[in-house]
Amino acid sequence: MRIRWTRFFLLLFILFFVCDVSIAAQAVTTAKKAKAAQKTETKVIAYYFHGNYRCSTCTKIEKYSREAIETYFADDLRSGKIEFRSVNVDEPANKHFIQDYQLHTRSLVLALYRNNQQQKWKNLKDVWQLVRDQDRFYQYVKSETTQFLEEAK
Repeated sequence: MRIRWTRFFLLLFILFFVCDVSIAAQAVTTAKKAKAAQKTETKVIAYYFHGNYRCSTCTKIEKYSREAIETYFADDLRSGKIEFRSVNVDEPANKHFIQDYQLHTRSLVLALYRNNQQQKWKNLKDVWQLVRDQDRFYQYVKSETTQFLEEAK
């Protein structure tokens, strides 16, 4: 009879041990998933703001801005680290951008987001002075965007 009880308790001990190991493994997996979900998601959005009426200079600024981003940051565009958005501020749903970014004219604005919360932004005002020099325009956009992407790391 004593051997039966010993076997019973031994089996019971093994069963509890196996269950405890299984629960611990599940807890580690759950903790890893939670940590991965907490990982900070960052991205930069390059907004080109325009209105209904678009002069040739405005159109060229948008074109150069898009081309500079696509040329120098193709991998970042593909991975979602950067986006380029053309936004018509004359549309009612977009009018808030005028106040949000203190827009006085058609503008290229970079905005840094962490976990869908905007952290900072910058209006690249020099695009108006550089629009007649494509290379300098591209370098300006590249330099400013690189700074924002560095902060996104």
